[in-house]
Amino acid sequence: MKKKTFELTIDHLTLLKRMHVDNYNSYSSTPYIDSKRPYGNSNIEADIIETLGWKIESKEELEEGEIPEKLLKRADKIHKEMTTVLQIVLCNLTFLIGTYEKTDPHNSLSWRFKK
Repeated sequence: MKKKTFELTIDHLTLLKRMHVDNYNSYSSTPYIDSKRPYGNSNIEADIIETLGWKIESKEELEEGEIPEKLLKRADKIHKEMTTVLQIVLCNLTFLIGTYEKTDPHNSLSWRFKK
């Protein structure tokens, strides 16, 4: 069985720090991350690009207010990785940057720092 690995980066931790956590809903006071505004505003990709300081290289796109497709895809990818990031830091009780390995494919709590 091939073990799954994940590279935890400073970009992941920067986004994790910015996540909007709340405990208000009508059913319970369970903590949750606001799915509409996880990084503060409702434009998730723009928030990620701004938070991580990614540069828009094309002057034309910047003048038109458009975000290049390449940056949108990159932002979407890192946003989708945040579920794994949260599992890793909660299960290991650390924010150590590096490679983690999932030792049991059926257990989200089996992420371990790989030396």
